[in-house]
Amino acid sequence: MRLARFAAATTLLFGLVPKPATGWEPVPAAANVRRTQAEIETLIDRLGDDDFFVREKAQSELAALGVAAFDALGEALERRRDVEILERVRYLLREIKIDWVVKGEPDEVERLMQNYEGADDGTRLAVIEQLGAGVDVRVLPALCRIVRFERSPALAKRAAVRIIEQRPAADDDWNLRAETLRRGIGDSPRAPAAWIRAHLVAHDDPAAGAKALGELIEAEMTVFRHTPQRSRADVLIGLWRRQADLLKHLNRRPEAVVAMMNIVALDAGGVEALTEVLRWLVDNQAWAEVDDLAGRFAAKFEADPLLTYELAGARRAQRRTEDETRLVAAALAMNAGDQKTHILTGMELHKRGLIDYSEGEYRHAIGLAPPGQSLTLTAQFMLAESLHDRRRDLEAGKVLEEAADAMDRADRKREDLSEVGRSPATVRARSHYLSALGYAHDGKPGQPKKHLLAGLGQDQYH
Repeated sequence: MRLARFAAATTLLFGLVPKPATGWEPVPAAANVRRTQAEIETLIDRLGDDDFFVREKAQSELAALGVAAFDALGEALERRRDVEILERVRYLLREIKIDWVVKGEPDEVERLMQNYEGADDGTRLAVIEQLGAGVDVRVLPALCRIVRFERSPALAKRAAVRIIEQRPAADDDWNLRAETLRRGIGDSPRAPAAWIRAHLVAHDDPAAGAKALGELIEAEMTVFRHTPQRSRADVLIGLWRRQADLLKHLNRRPEAVVAMMNIVALDAGGVEALTEVLRWLVDNQAWAEVDDLAGRFAAKFEADPLLTYELAGARRAQRRTEDETRLVAAALAMNAGDQKTHILTGMELHKRGLIDYSEGEYRHAIGLAPPGQSLTLTAQFMLAESLHDRRRDLEAGKVLEEAADAMDRADRKREDLSEVGRSPATVRARSHYLSALGYAHDGKPGQPKKHLLAGLGQDQYH
């Protein structure tokens, strides 16, 4: 049979015989052709026909359909097993031109989508993340185009999860958002489009949405296990997180806990997953599950300072003060002598809202090297601003005063402090300013003015 195909192709290519009388003429690519879904499926079937000319005619007609055939071709790529059909489907999907840029969309969206067609997967993922980072309804059409027409199933799914993860403000026009999403995904049969439909259902009927989403997640778990290249761990984590939120809203707390624990199982105890699940459990006071998580992944918690601090925060919430103190001490003991790592740990803790733990890291870092060194000064600057944020301005001023003194001593020794990016006068001026704020908070008359004037004498511009 395959020899017959080869012979037909050879004779056509070399002009040895005329075209068979099949009544077939190639359909121009620009032709405005409309087909039903059933007709498109039939054309895809014919891509594997024994007759070369039937295969060519079907391919030509599918190419003429362009975007209209995209969904069916994508489904064929998922479900078909015939090698020839798959090769032709891949070719057609590569050849279909998608209009990624649409006039009238925000300038930032146009800029991001401008080079999407020729971008690699890493760049495309970065675009998806940027589009999904906000809650502006005007970015949804672009994300929906990615859900519908992105050739990589994994990236299309990531775009859908970014849509589902968005949390618009209470005064957001939900009807506008829902209509934009419905119009954007159309009747696409792709899995990520179905997730968005379940998300829309859940807004009006959380129970129905949770049921639909649960079934879709189970199907995606199967995809992830058998063809992991067609899915992503972070996609499933996002879906489980949304399911847990729905179940919690429905007061089905045990099921919500199970959903969150699935995230840990999926990511095999990854640091990011453990952090997220632990925080969710603490927020929901699921103390038995917190203990279970800490026990099952004890080695992970003991090896990572940020995870250790997260667990310390959980013990604080449980009012287990001794355990919290022990964990904080263990975290500080990690990366012994590595001043830079302790500063970075402090910065990350501050970003996560674990402010008092970050203060401990900064103070620890300050003590790891002599005064006046660049990293020591950096730790002092970070600590001072952290204290200022919490209106502990007298302490902040004192920290900067010590830093300025150390810089003066280094300056007299002609040590290079250029990488610090600040002069001793600038640091001292900031110290006086923060001290003035502190004395003003404490109601000390005369002191604020004194320090402000002293600060101006050091640096009038900072």
